[in-house]
Formats: sequence, structure tokens, C-alpha cells
Amino acid sequence: MKIRSLEEVIEYFRTTLVSVGSSLAGFNPYTNIYAIFRAIASAITEQDVRLNTVFQSFYILTATGDYLDAKALDYGLIRSNGDVSRGYVLVKGKEVIIPQGLVLSAPNQSLQFRTVSTIKISDNVEKSILIEGLSNSSESNLPAGTKLYASTLPSHSFTIGRYRDSLTLNTVGGLENGAGRETDEDFRARIIARLRGTETGTKSAIVNAINRSRYGSRRMYIQEHTPITGYFTIYIDSSDSQFIEGLSNTINRVKAAGVAFLIRPIRIRSVIIRLVVDITTVDAVAFIQSQAKDIISSLNNSLSINKPLYRDTIVSSLSTLDRVKSIRLIEPVADIVPNNSELIVIEDIQFTFNSY
Repeated sequence: MKIRSLEEVIEYFRTTLVSVGSSLAGFNPYTNIYAIFRAIASAITEQDVRLNTVFQSFYILTATGDYLDAKALDYGLIRSNGDVSRGYVLVKGKEVIIPQGLVLSAPNQSLQFRTVSTIKISDNVEKSILIEGLSNSSESNLPAGTKLYASTLPSHSFTIGRYRDSLTLNTVGGLENGAGRETDEDFRARIIARLRGTETGTKSAIVNAINRSRYGSRRMYIQEHTPITGYFTIYIDSSDSQFIEGLSNTINRVKAAGVAFLIRPIRIRSVIIRLVVDITTVDAVAFIQSQAKDIISSLNNSLSINKPLYRDTIVSSLSTLDRVKSIRLIEPVADIVPNNSELIVIEDIQFTFNSY
């Protein structure tokens, strides 16, 4: 949605006044009339901003924060709040009891951890103890060997690691699994991945259910929408309310949760193809007619909603006919471009044969 500037709105007022022949159309900047229009324009632009915020909240690709969380609930997804990092620290120093909940700080003081249990340390004997971060953050996944500090035990060393390598004496095992709250970008990517899988499964289920029902004989086209919307539009060659209600019930029984659909009538545009066919022998007429109708039937099935029918497509489709010297397409006289929600259907094919 475009957010209009003040001057764009004022110019719209001026253009409208000119179109109706109003004497107010010639107002000058910074006059009283201009000030009135500017005040109105200011209110309109504020509404544009509000409407744009609401509009963006409707779509997965533009929704943010709580609005994105609400959209995700439609598909059974909840934003991850992240997790604390966990691992071990090796403690060494004078004999002391390390209490559960002892706070340890990283060198920069921005990350803090706590001990998960209580443990007794013997004099200058290094011992491992489980710790976890105090906040959900990937930054707290510190590597082995990182020094931590306890303000209440300044003479004791705390080194991240579960044990020391017997050869290098380096500590082994850093802190792991720390993750921050899922960002809008990551959460949106996860929603779209779910949508794509859900829509694929839903389309297959819808097609199978319709084909097995009494509605399968009708001309139908299913349009898959992007994950922005997360729904299908099903076009059907019927506007009968009972028929559409029955079809809707059939689809509701098989569609995935969170995927919506619309049923709309197709507007059919019937087309008759007229050809002049030059052949080498009259005996080939019946064979060519049968072969051509099969080709046109296949072409008919390839047409979908809002898809044009080009003269070149018709000619190229029929160019494979056997026992034919040449083909001239008489009708349609031009490419056929459908209007909105219109489906082109080839109703008949008519031949004029010339034999040589």
C-alpha cells in the first residue's frame, strides 16, 4: 500500500476541484484555503500509515512481531523463545562447597551462568560441575578453555570444559544449545516452509477427493497461491449454490488445517477452430479428422484459467498430423486473451479439405 505525501494529497484535491470546475482550484500555497486542505491532508496521510500497518499484518511476508505470531497460529506454529546454553566448567581452588545457583560471569561481564547443582571441591583438586546460562542467547555458547569468574570465590578458577585432554591438558567440551528468541525472518522462513508442504498435500488431497466424488465430472481448475496468503482458489463451471456448498463440504473434509480456499465460478469462453487442410488423398480425411480431434482435446486440457490461446500454438499442435501437405488456420482470426477468471474452451474443430 502506498503512503501518500501531504503534497500528493493536496494535489489530488486541486485536480478534483479542477475537474468539477470549482473556483477553489486555484488556491495558492500558505493561504487560509491551503492551510485547511493541508490539515485534512495530514489526517489522511496519518490514516494511510495506520492502514498500511494493518494491511501488512494480514500477510506472512510483511507481518512482524505479534502480528506474525498470530498468523503462525493459523498453521499450528509458535515462535521459539530460544534456550539457555549448557555445559561443564572445571573448578579448582581451596576446599569449598560450591552451592547450586552460584553466578559465574564471562570476562566481558555481559554473559552470566549459574551452577545447576551443589558440589564439594577438595584442596587444589579440579572437578567438573554442570552450569547453564541465565539468558537465552547463542552468544553464551562459549568454547572450551574460556575463563569464568565468581565474585564470591575470587581465588578459585572456573574453566569451561568437561575434562582435560591427557596429552595437551586442554579442556574439552564447550557450552552448547544456547539460542536467542526466534527472529521474525527465521520464524517467517519456517512458516513458509510449513505452508509449502501443507499446500502441496492439500492440493493433492483436494484433487483426489473431487475426482472420487460426484463433482469430478465438472470442468475445474485449482489455483495455488503464494505462501503470502496460504489458500487456494478453486474455479468451477457452475454457479449453483447447492453444488458449490456440496463441493465446499467435500474439500473441508480433506484440506489441511490452516489452509483456506475460495470457490469461484469459471467464465467459459467457447472457441471454434476452422481449418483448411490440403491433403494428398481423400482416403485420409477420416484419419486426419480423428487425429486432429485428439490433438485438440489434449490442447483443451492444457488450457487453464486466464491462459491465452495463441494461433501459433494451434498450428504447431496440428503440425504433426500425418498425410497433410499444409494447414491454414481460418478461425480464430487472432490470439484469444481471456478476461479475469475466464477459461478458454475449444468447443469444436471444423475442416475444409482440399485434395491434390
